[in-house]
Amino acid sequence: ASISEATSRGSKGLRSAMLVPLRARGQTLGVVTLASAESGRLYDEDDLGFASAMARRAALSIDNARLHSVLARHSQENEFLAAASAELDQTLDLDDTLQRVADLSVPALGDSCIVDLLDGRGAIRRVASAASGEPATELLEQFKGQQINLDSAHPIAIAVRTGAVQQVD
Repeated sequence: ASISEATSRGSKGLRSAMLVPLRARGQTLGVVTLASAESGRLYDEDDLGFASAMARRAALSIDNARLHSVLARHSQENEFLAAASAELDQTLDLDDTLQRVADLSVPALGDSCIVDLLDGRGAIRRVASAASGEPATELLEQFKGQQINLDSAHPIAIAVRTGAVQQVD
């Protein structure tokens, strides 16, 4: 039964309930549900006003925490990109640079990284890889000799052809 049905029927001792939206910056983030049972309390307009004020403050806190988390992540990403740029600028050797890309990507962006390059003949060639541990290394081994046809439906081929990010779950 819904809360309103349970309240109207008095089922399981539920006497009254308030469902107060958590809203910040014009978006609903969730709902706070307050219920009265054993106390026999019936909520009134004053209770609703108090609960609404509490929910507004809670929503602002939730929103601020989310913003802080986003800013912290952006800060970490910027620090990583600055360090990666400095690291990658240390050499002009292509193979060394490509391996550094793979090494820097693990574990900052994933458990493993493979760098494939389009060669002068229009073929996709695997040029570097890195892994964080045994399971990731085993996964890389499975892909080691894989040949990817540029005209195929393989996500790597699609990314090369379109220049668009591909996400595979």
